[in-house]
Amino acid sequence: TLNGGPNPRTLITAREEIKVYLLDEKEWVGKRLFHAKREVTGLEGFSLDLNVEIERAYNDLLGYYKSRNLLPSLSYMNEELFDLSLKYVNSFIKLISGIQENLILAEQSKNLFKLGTIIEEDKISFTPLHPLNV
Repeated sequence: TLNGGPNPRTLITAREEIKVYLLDEKEWVGKRLFHAKREVTGLEGFSLDLNVEIERAYNDLLGYYKSRNLLPSLSYMNEELFDLSLKYVNSFIKLISGIQENLILAEQSKNLFKLGTIIEEDKISFTPLHPLNV
């Protein structure tokens, strides 16, 4: 704009982008997704073969959000959510640190890197439930 203020067109675009992310989160939690691909109709979820410990920790975290009808990026980190998040992240760290160098990755190890991701046309997005974002 001439006065140096924000461009109204940019604000609308940013709002719409945030709305898309929040709708993705709602769908993610509602469908209890682990990994997904963006399709015209929404998110197509894929199951992942995961270590039992991280799968349980992830499901517990998802269950927290789902049972309270909350979105991860808009939730207050209370003690219960902190404990569930810590359990999930520590499980992830334990499994990642157990990967041995110079060996072909097992399917469960490969899937750790897919957890909490959305595949799009030209990018991979990390959801708020990706271990690096929790």
